Amino acid sequence: MKCEQGQKEVILPIDLKTEASERISGIQFDIIIPAGTKIINMSVAESTQKANKMVSYNQIKNQIYRTIIAGLNQQSIPAGTILFVKITIEDNTLSGKQLVKLLNTVLADPEGNSVNCTVLPGEILFPGSASSTDTNDKTTSPSPIEKTNYISAKSIKIVLILALVLIFTAGLITRQIIKTRKVNTINKKQGKKHRK
Repeated sequence: MKCEQGQKEVILPIDLKTEASERISGIQFDIIIPAGTKIINMSVAESTQKANKMVSYNQIKNQIYRTIIAGLNQQSIPAGTILFVKITIEDNTLSGKQLVKLLNTVLADPEGNSVNCTVLPGEILFPGSASSTDTNDKTTSPSPIEKTNYISAKSIKIVLILALVLIFTAGLITRQIIKTRKVNTINKKQGKKHRK
């Protein structure tokens, strides 16, 4: 994503590419943005909308935002742009290439099982030649590839299980309400017959 001189905001798309046999129903990651920038909004893109998913995020550390894409269903998210991240530029001295990284990435299938993935960082290109490959962790060299692990998958599995429990509970409550209404209707009809 290119940022022109004096530009105050950029919208960074996040894309998902899947194999034909893969089904992704939920996604979680930590997005790390350059120092001097701030995330002011995230909105679901077309692929996420098609699967009736929502996005929620919160800042967990300076420049780090935990993001969850999930929904109250088991629909798979089709390949394509899944998220738009709106970033405001607070430091007008930023220059060159600045990385936007996704860490602790977890993909889950509709059953809540972990799906392995490869993660590539994004870039914001500011005017000027200076660049920073990692604005937050000076001790760790940036890695363009990240493999998911089983422990991280537990958190998104819990989210999906909770969603399924909510759907199941809502179904039971609805069924009980319908059953109660039917019983009340039958009782009213029987009451009318007795009065006659």
